[in-house]
Amino acid sequence: MSQVEAVLEKLGVATRRQGNRIWAEQCPLPTHGKHNVAHSWQNFFSRADRGEWSPFFCFSCKGSGNLVELVMLLRVLSYREAREWVRTLAEQEP
Repeated sequence: MSQVEAVLEKLGVATRRQGNRIWAEQCPLPTHGKHNVAHSWQNFFSRADRGEWSPFFCFSCKGSGNLVELVMLLRVLSYREAREWVRTLAEQEP
């Protein structure tokens, strides 16, 4: 399991992997709005190979950033707190 997958799992985001991309069942961004079930597994993805700097993007709401910024949005943390949260989680992974 990659660091990105571990973080998304801890955040409660249902994912599946396809190559270096990790697709989410639904966009987890609070600014996304109403979800279209027809687009399940097609909108939100993150790269799995860049650790805490892995980019994410939603084709629907156009939300984007990196893994630390995603944690900031979903956990309502400062940048420093989010980065520490991601690193602590990574250290706990076997």
